[in-house]
Amino acid sequence: MTTIKWYTFFITFALLLIPSAAADQNVSFSAVLDQPFNEPSGQLVYGHDENQKVMHWTAADAKADIVFIHGGCWLSAYDIKHTYAMSSALNEAGYSVYSIEYRRTGDTGGGWPTTYNDIQRGFSEVLTHRTSKRPLVVMGHSAGGHLGLLLASSEDFKQQIDGVIGLAAITDINAYAQGKNSCERVTADFMGGTPQQRADAYRDANPVNYSAHSNTTLLQGDADRIVAPSYAAKLPRAAVKVVPEAGHFDWVHPNTKAFTTLLDTLEQLTND
Repeated sequence: MTTIKWYTFFITFALLLIPSAAADQNVSFSAVLDQPFNEPSGQLVYGHDENQKVMHWTAADAKADIVFIHGGCWLSAYDIKHTYAMSSALNEAGYSVYSIEYRRTGDTGGGWPTTYNDIQRGFSEVLTHRTSKRPLVVMGHSAGGHLGLLLASSEDFKQQIDGVIGLAAITDINAYAQGKNSCERVTADFMGGTPQQRADAYRDANPVNYSAHSNTTLLQGDADRIVAPSYAAKLPRAAVKVVPEAGHFDWVHPNTKAFTTLLDTLEQLTND
């Protein structure tokens, strides 16, 4: 990607982050970054690259264990730290959280399938070190939701996962690559080409081509301008909850109606 193209992306993406005056729950990315957080209690390492790590916030008497995958358009520019406030809040609500960092498009050397391979290796590392018999939930936001849905549909891991939550998840990467917003337009960079140029790769990377985990819930805000609400209806077998006036980043901001819905969903998922 040329310098001009990257500059255009960041300007356009920044405009998408400005909250709508008509929807006070549609919080901005900068509002998420302003939230206080607790430092992780430790980390697991699953490779030699500095991005191949799992940061965790653990509790001995946790209700359940959450493996979380952050979003950010699969781009190197958006790392795990923007979700530290969310992970901290989930931990304070009684959950152990294992948040996977991974190589992404750009300077960190990711892209398809490297990024997804990292997610699988990170998840395997969690399974190796995890000793509890608590319910295990895979959760991902946006591009992280895309990766989480793929992980949970894998025959290698499906049986070890008790529940799946997609937060504004990209459920159909083929359709997403054909969109015009800034995040949609960099899908081709992540995939190494367009759906026409890399049809086999897009087939393998598309959650709608797989049988979703039987206990999957998609949470979506109807004011989301980065992942359209229609994506929540694309995945067969998944339950869907839509929060009115919630935007894309409400799910990773601990002081929103959307986050309250997330906590309620976790309670239902882990107590059924």
